[in-house]
Formats: sequence, structure tokens, C-alpha cells
Amino acid sequence: MSAKSVQFWVDKFQLSAHPHAKGYYRETFRDSAQVQSSKGDTRSASTLIYFLHVPEQLDNLTTFFRVQSTEMIHWYQGEPLTLYYMPDTNSTELEKVVLGPDDQFHFCFPRQCWFTRLCLTDNKEGFSLVGATVAPGFDFSDLETRTYGELKENCL
Repeated sequence: MSAKSVQFWVDKFQLSAHPHAKGYYRETFRDSAQVQSSKGDTRSASTLIYFLHVPEQLDNLTTFFRVQSTEMIHWYQGEPLTLYYMPDTNSTELEKVVLGPDDQFHFCFPRQCWFTRLCLTDNKEGFSLVGATVAPGFDFSDLETRTYGELKENCL
């Protein structure tokens, strides 16, 4: 499905390996306007990154994320991207959304929910190129990570 390679996009957008997820990213926008976050600190009104997902399956080692802000995912290129999130903080029941050429092109995760984004494909050369907008802006100090297995253990 994808005419370009992972390395093409890494080079084109000067992407770096993500420290907590399988794939590559680069921040491309950090708003100069400052707002107060839900924690009461000051930060950029919004941020935007490119994120290049590589093939990955959902299992107990899959990393889930939680941020304090709303995160919007915009699909650009490649394989469909499958989003899983837990709308109820007291349950590991997953909601599923697919972004891609035959599905929708963007989705907003509610703030403070656990979520993951996966390029579910058997194509070893496959990828999903997306954008992620966070408002108020992303800060690594807000990022929480857990494996799917840890989340299931803690909710049972």
C-alpha cells in the first residue's frame, strides 16, 4: 500500500526514535501563546508532532499512554492506524477507532484517558504517518506510560 519507505519519512522529516514507543517523531510546532494547564502550570497553548508508526501488535507488552491534555491524531499516509483507548478509568475495556484512507482521518482522545496507537499490518515494510496535536501543549513531565498487562492487572 505504501510507496515510500520508513527511512524515506525518517529522512524527509528528520525524525528521531521515540523514547517510549515503537516509531519515530519530531515536534514541528509549539505555540508561543501560553495557557494554564489542568495542573495549574503555564505551557504552550498547543503542540504538534509528526509520528511515524511501524508495525506492532496489541499484546500485554504494548505501551499505553496518558497525558493531561486532549490529544488529536491526524492520519496522513501509509497503512491504517488503529487507536485503542479506555474511556472509563475504572475499566480496561477498550474502545477501537481506525484512521486511514477507508476510515476517518482524525480522532480526539479525551484528556487523562489511557490510549495507544498501533500500525496493525502484516506488511513488515508498512508504516502509518500521523500528526498529533496536543492542547494545552505537550510536556514530557505529563506523560504516564504503562503496559497493557500492567493496566489489566491494576484494574482487576
